[in-house]
Amino acid sequence: MTKTAKTTASTARKSVAAALALALAIGGAVAVSAPRHALANDGTEAAVQYAEHYEGENVTIYPGEGGPVYAEWHQVGGRWAATFWTYNWTRVYAYPSGGGWTFWVNDGGNSVQVVRTAEEGVGPQGTSSHWREIYGIARY
Repeated sequence: MTKTAKTTASTARKSVAAALALALAIGGAVAVSAPRHALANDGTEAAVQYAEHYEGENVTIYPGEGGPVYAEWHQVGGRWAATFWTYNWTRVYAYPSGGGWTFWVNDGGNSVQVVRTAEEGVGPQGTSSHWREIYGIARY
C-alpha cells in the first residue's frame, strides 16, 4: 500500500469514528430527554413485576366502595400516585398499598387520609361527596 493510500484510509477511518461518536452523543441526548417512565405497581406493595406508566397516563382504580375512579399517574414527592379530583375540587392522591389503595388529600397543608363511603355528605364547596376523612366527618 502506498503512503497516499495509507493516509486516505486513515483519514476515512477517523471520519467514520468521528461520525460514530457524534451519532452516539446525539442518541444519548435523545435518550436522556425522552419521557421518564413511572414504575408504579399494580396495587400490591410486594409486586415482583411492575407495570410501566407515564406521567399523566390515565388509570382506572377501584376504591372498594362504589364504581371505578378514573385518575392519572403523577409523581408526587418522589412517589407515583394516581390522582383525581372530587366533585368539590379536592385533589385526591391514591397510593398502591397492601393489595388495594390508600387515599389522601391536602387540607390546609395537612395530609388527611380519606375513604369513599356509600353515603353522601356536603363538602367544602357545597357539593355532595362520597369522600370522607377516615377518622372523622369532614367531606372532600
